[in-house]
Formats: sequence, structure tokens, C-alpha cells
Amino acid sequence: DVIMVGEIRDKETAHIAMEAAMTGHLVLSTIHTNDASSVISRLVDMGLPPFMIANTLKAILSQRLSRRLCPECKQPHSPTPEEIQAFQANGVPIPAGASIHGPPKEGGCGRCQGLGFMGRAGLHELLLMTDTLRSFCLKEVAADMVRREAVKEGMRLITQDGLEKVLQGITTVREVLGGTE
Repeated sequence: DVIMVGEIRDKETAHIAMEAAMTGHLVLSTIHTNDASSVISRLVDMGLPPFMIANTLKAILSQRLSRRLCPECKQPHSPTPEEIQAFQANGVPIPAGASIHGPPKEGGCGRCQGLGFMGRAGLHELLLMTDTLRSFCLKEVAADMVRREAVKEGMRLITQDGLEKVLQGITTVREVLGGTE
């Protein structure tokens, strides 16, 4: 009932995946795009008929990896004006008096081998296909219009997810903006 396709890189693979989905299978795969809303136009560019995409696509999860702050040596600080601007520009409220974290000024600790970072954290956006987005697919609407509609319908953008992780002390504004813009 579930088919996993390693990666959709070409028309043939995309067509096989869509045909499997049209026969009732749940197909999970990866495809390289900058964000979730670009997947539809990428599939159209590969030569898939829009009706096939509209009838089979259920959801699109976009992911970027951001370096994770070392839990042992991360340092709290008041957000700079530039960091506050990043939150405001992306519609993420920052509580008054909130502090955010960054790596230590003088290198890290033994646990992170002096880097100030350890591992990676996923930044995500999930686009759920709705009737409106299916109609956009059939009309071959541009990715930015798909994105606007998905946000209007409640999709949280990958940058917003990243900035929320900044407020949780997981990563930094620089990491989020460097990996998502």
C-alpha cells in the first residue's frame, strides 16, 4: 500500500510515482526544490499533466537543516535590531524582553569541539493540498501564488519554523536566514 521512491529526478520516475499514486498507493518521495510551493511547478516542468498532479498530491513537506547550538555552551543575549527585524519581517512575534541564544564569543566547549554547534535541527514547512490548491495546480498557477494561498490557509513557512526554533534556543537567526533565504 505504501511505495517509497528514493528521489524524483526525471520525467520517467515522476510519471511512475504518479501512476502508482493514481492506483491507490501512498507514494513517498523526495524532490529538490527551494520550498514546498515550488514542487507543483517542478513536476509540471518535468512534463507531468497538471490533472495527474492535482489528483494525486496530498501533502508536501519541505525541509532544511540548520546547525544546532551546543546545549552546554550556548550564550543568551538580547536580540540585535537586525535580529528583531528578521522576526518582524517574517511575521514571528518576539516576546518583549525575550533573549535568544548564540554560540559563545570565544569558541565553544569540549563537548562541541570548540565550535559552539552540535548536530543539526530540521526546519520544516508542510503544504497540505486543498481544493483551492488543486484548482491552482490545474490552472498551472505560479509557485508564489501557490505559496500565498497555502499561507492564507494556514501553512507555516520554513523561515517561520526556524525563527520559532531560535526562540526555543535551538539555533540562531543567522543559521535560519542562511539556510532558508
